[in-house]
Amino acid sequence: MSNEWWKTLSLFLWFYNTSATAVLLVYFAGICRMAEHKFGGRTLYFLLPVFFVLMGASTLIYSMSDSIVAIKLWYAVWPMISGLILLVVVYRAYRLMMGR
Repeated sequence: MSNEWWKTLSLFLWFYNTSATAVLLVYFAGICRMAEHKFGGRTLYFLLPVFFVLMGASTLIYSMSDSIVAIKLWYAVWPMISGLILLVVVYRAYRLMMGR
């Protein structure tokens, strides 16, 4: 019973983090679309929802589990894949806006 307040706090912080990430991703998607229209290239911004789902699911699993799940390979791969997806989108937007 003494662990319930910690799970409630963890779920609240997960929701806050996910909401803030969603707002930033919408802002960044707008920047990517503007760059595509202005510079005439592809930024792959359609991968941002995939990043959001993978990162949201993995952080929810981490915040709600009773044990350390980062040592299990199946759960540890999700944040890595979502981080690589975000890296690809940011790199493509950077290359497009810098004219390279």
